[in-house]
Amino acid sequence: MNKKQAYWLCQLAGWGFMVSIETVNYTFFIVQRFEWGYFLSFVQSAVTGVLMTHLFRYLLLRFHWLGEGRLPRLLGVGGVSILVMSAALLFSDLAISYATTDTGAANFSNVNSVYVVAAILNWARYVTVWVVIYFAFLLSEYNYARALSGLQLANQLKDAELQNLKAQLNPHFLFNALNSITSLTITQPDKARTAVLLLSDLLRFTLNYERSPLVSLDTELNAVRDYLDLETIRFGKRLQTDWDIEDRLLPRTVPAAAVLTLVENAIKHGISRLIDGGKVLIKACETPEGFCVEVSNSGEYAPDPGRHGIGVDNVQRRLAMLYGKQASLQIGQTEPMLVTARLCIPNQPMDALPKKIQDTIWEK
Repeated sequence: MNKKQAYWLCQLAGWGFMVSIETVNYTFFIVQRFEWGYFLSFVQSAVTGVLMTHLFRYLLLRFHWLGEGRLPRLLGVGGVSILVMSAALLFSDLAISYATTDTGAANFSNVNSVYVVAAILNWARYVTVWVVIYFAFLLSEYNYARALSGLQLANQLKDAELQNLKAQLNPHFLFNALNSITSLTITQPDKARTAVLLLSDLLRFTLNYERSPLVSLDTELNAVRDYLDLETIRFGKRLQTDWDIEDRLLPRTVPAAAVLTLVENAIKHGISRLIDGGKVLIKACETPEGFCVEVSNSGEYAPDPGRHGIGVDNVQRRLAMLYGKQASLQIGQTEPMLVTARLCIPNQPMDALPKKIQDTIWEK
């Protein structure tokens, strides 16, 4: 049932309830017998009530009488509307009675101020219920629209920030990779050619991942292998790598280039500072809350409080935007001469992800 159908159902049900109440009241307590004349007059009043309130609804929406829905305006518009509609219903009933019945003129001549006030208050019982219910519905609609607009704006800002963060990584990786190749062109030009081919694969990945905030772990690790092969050409035997990946985790998704950033960070701040080089270990394992990817490297953890690297900060900000507090990234000394970056991603069923992200999961 759509809103229009629900509105008319409530209109007919509400005014039909009014006819039932007045018929019972007159049949059992006032006249103490059923009379078709009274019943038909109540039906006519209900039809008038439907038309009157529907006209009020049109004017209310057409001219935005409720404004921003503040309480003083609600009370003012509601009070005046109840009074006007109740009076209009009373005089429309009197006019119809005057025009259609023989006793109409006599009944109209007996109308005085006391009768008018009492009759308006009688109609106000029903009109007030209508106004309160409809105003409550409109307020809920306004609040929902305002909340939805706020969420849409927040999502747009989040998408824009994600795009900026991903765009930030491209020159970051390119700069570091070109530095590696530059050192090879002088000392080992044959290896420099191989490095350029690996760099092209890496650049293809960094360009493609901009299509989505998330990529499969398998796709991410393929890019990591290309990057490690590129760095192995530069470091030679000084760089050793080891892998411990559970195959069932390969279809899971991670923020694009997140693991790649941690590996690049491990080599730049760990292996490159050791005369004899060291080892980089990439491990992925399942946890009760989701899964974790660990990037460990030989070295000592000595962060500089006055310097914030682009890569790690970038990953942390994207984790916060995509998963809130459910995801985490921790870096620290886990053993003597071993630094570990632990990236944990929560169980995130596809149907729990925003539709826009679901449609753009990139798999190689």
